[in-house]
Amino acid sequence: MGSFVRSGRIVRFEAAEGVLATIDGRVVRSAELQSDATNSVQTRLQIGPLIFMVIERGERIGLRVRDPEAPARMHFGGLTHFPYAPAWCIEGRFERFATPRALRVPDVSGGTQEFVSPGRVVFRWAGVEYGLDVVEEAGEEDYFVIFRDRTTGAETYGGGRFLYVARPGTSERVLIDFNRAYTPPCGFTAFATCPLPPRQNWLPIEVHAGERKPPARGH
Repeated sequence: MGSFVRSGRIVRFEAAEGVLATIDGRVVRSAELQSDATNSVQTRLQIGPLIFMVIERGERIGLRVRDPEAPARMHFGGLTHFPYAPAWCIEGRFERFATPRALRVPDVSGGTQEFVSPGRVVFRWAGVEYGLDVVEEAGEEDYFVIFRDRTTGAETYGGGRFLYVARPGTSERVLIDFNRAYTPPCGFTAFATCPLPPRQNWLPIEVHAGERKPPARGH
């Protein structure tokens, strides 16, 4: 179908003769592909049903391929959740660090990813106070949280769960709704690069809210 050519941090696609490749519906013969780490919109190159995107994970550059017609997607068995629990929708507070910190975490592909962490959200459960470091994601308004708890690996996915928390206003109050905790992509495919929860985000309690462990994945 052609070639992906890397030069430093830049990746270009060169289409082979007779191959129909498009970006946003526009036919291309050659194009520089913006990754998910740039300030520009990530390029989505399409050839037939397949969508190709460049991703950056630390010093590594990868090519993500999505197939909307993949059997695992077409025959997906659905999700299971804990029953909605109002008690797990908790008002907490945001504690801002004096200066943003670099949060380095391992990922499921064996690499390390680095995020910017401006602070942590703090909440109380059963009379005890807990905290979770948050990170900022490019293009995302809400804070991103990677956590695990004592259901991890038993009732929920072994790699932890993801959660978004709206940024606080001037009062620094936040609403942490664990009912919105969800399984990361690596719970469904071996071809993901999900970050794993940092040690300070391991909660020593069982969070019976949000998504349960997904069905056994098959590729």
